[in-house]
Amino acid sequence: ATMLVILITHSKIMLNKARLSLYDTQIAANKVIETESKIAELRGVLEANHAATREYERAAFPLESSSIIATIVNRMPVGMTLQQLTIDAGQRVATNSPRSKGVKDKSKAANLPRMLTAEVGGVAPSDQEIAQFVNALENNPPFSAVSLDFSKTSIVRGTPAREFRVSFSINLDAHYTLVPSAEAVAAVPEESTDGK
Repeated sequence: ATMLVILITHSKIMLNKARLSLYDTQIAANKVIETESKIAELRGVLEANHAATREYERAAFPLESSSIIATIVNRMPVGMTLQQLTIDAGQRVATNSPRSKGVKDKSKAANLPRMLTAEVGGVAPSDQEIAQFVNALENNPPFSAVSLDFSKTSIVRGTPAREFRVSFSINLDAHYTLVPSAEAVAAVPEESTDGK
């Protein structure tokens, strides 16, 4: 009878230990499940943030318009006056003429490069200043396809001058690094790993 009591008591003690161990294991398992659920929730939030960042980078300009305008103004020779600046951006076929507008077929537009096209109009004392201005833009990234659309004689306050319009384009799919200089803020294309 004594042995039976000892055996039953020992069994109860072992059973209580097993129950406590099971309880602790259940608490630990619940914490693991809760942690995994929190990780899955945070992964979803992180992926949503990455998607929003990718969408912003796809839509946002790689350059600020103010930097582009500042570079144009600072590249103008002495005596030249800016009268008009038109900037347009969108997906379009890259052509030799920045004056060409975007494609009409929207289904094909998704794969086209984003381009900024601009026209700069003004007056200059002579064609020499206009040539200097065109040359300055051609030699200044990110400006490309710089062309003189026209140059004609005009009278400004009784003085002969040359009225002109210059157009150019900028690739908006490239990445640029702003380089401050004494004259202006120029944009230099970054080296890209994707071949762009």
